[in-house]
Amino acid sequence: MEFRERLKRIQKCTILFVSIIIILGIIAAQFFRLKTPAGMIVTVIIAIIGVILLIFFVLHVYKDLCEIEKPKKEE
Repeated sequence: MEFRERLKRIQKCTILFVSIIIILGIIAAQFFRLKTPAGMIVTVIIAIIGVILLIFFVLHVYKDLCEIEKPKKEE
């Protein structure tokens, strides 16, 4: 049962992450359309935030996947 709980948690994290990235992308696209230096700076900042979120997401899911694999090795 723990395996399924972890998979559900990973799915929830994935859905949350994808929705946040889509929202950030829409906001960045609106600023990018301004074609002003301030708009470009905001776009770059949003892109950096997106990359940081991606790194945290990958590490979080990788940690969960590693914990799923441990019981299989013990058997």
